[in-house]
Amino acid sequence: MLVALATLAGAATEAAAQDAARGFDLFQTTFECASCHGAAAEGGLGPTLAGTRLSLDEVRRQVRAPSSRRMPKFPQDELSEEHLEAIYVYVQSMQPPTLAEKATWWNIELLNLPTPALPARGDLELHFGHRFSESVADAGFGGLYGLDSFASPAFWFSYGLHPRIAPYVGRSANFATWEYGVKIALLLEGQLGVPLSVAANIGGTSLDADRLANTSRFTLEVPIGIRAGNRVALQVVPVFTTNPDQFGGPGSPNSSTAIGFGGSFKLSTKFSLDGEYITNVGGFARAGTVDQWQAGLTIHVRKHWFSLLLTNSDFTTPDFMAGGTVPTGIKGNVRLGFNLVRAFSF
Repeated sequence: MLVALATLAGAATEAAAQDAARGFDLFQTTFECASCHGAAAEGGLGPTLAGTRLSLDEVRRQVRAPSSRRMPKFPQDELSEEHLEAIYVYVQSMQPPTLAEKATWWNIELLNLPTPALPARGDLELHFGHRFSESVADAGFGGLYGLDSFASPAFWFSYGLHPRIAPYVGRSANFATWEYGVKIALLLEGQLGVPLSVAANIGGTSLDADRLANTSRFTLEVPIGIRAGNRVALQVVPVFTTNPDQFGGPGSPNSSTAIGFGGSFKLSTKFSLDGEYITNVGGFARAGTVDQWQAGLTIHVRKHWFSLLLTNSDFTTPDFMAGGTVPTGIKGNVRLGFNLVRAFSF
């Protein structure tokens, strides 16, 4: 009897493994479920399915007659019952991601400041930043709290050439600035047995706007980050730039130094609260300036990142941030902004 039961249990386990293997192919390739639900069924445009607690009947109803318009309908003549059951066994066998498995830094930038992270090797990341010019208080409801105002956009690309090397190039609307350089990982997290990581952005900027005295800069940013548990990551970023005064006032210092501080609190495996603060500590500082800060909510879904933020500045590059932020609001200086990032794998 015991031998028979063991044989039956072994056969059932083998059958389940075969169904899971078949379900993997169906989920990943045949029906392209992974394009919305994630390569590991961790969720994306669609909900997390890994380790689902839904019954087979509940999954069947959603597949045959979806409650969401984004979910395609799969009738039985397209997705057979046998294939549906194999996919169900596969997603049940997967484990949903945990905060402990998430990377310390979800992106190569926090909001404006760089983090110690680099793009994955072979990944091309497209970054788009947008800062509205009018403050929330100045615009009010009639101006949709600044959403109707002009904006300072920026976009840039970064490519994972090597696990420790990533060149980047971009353009900002602030004085039509080109930004270029290379990010180098100096210390990988865990390399010394502690969750500490260090990188360096080494590059320059070129200002294309007319009637400027100083149009080129050397920039150096050194993000130093540490993981403080599964939910919290903290960093400090020294920033140095040459020729920070684009107008070249008489007697103006030819360099500027600042310190940035940043932190990220993971609400879940998809959402985080992020904040940063940067203050000038030496050299050139713009007249009548205040320290710059940003705070926002970031959503991370597979290879997409979106941050909705509040900030007191329309600057998006650290070389401008190093000299301080000029208050521009009449009633206030808090404005809306957002960042959008998409990574493409090659």
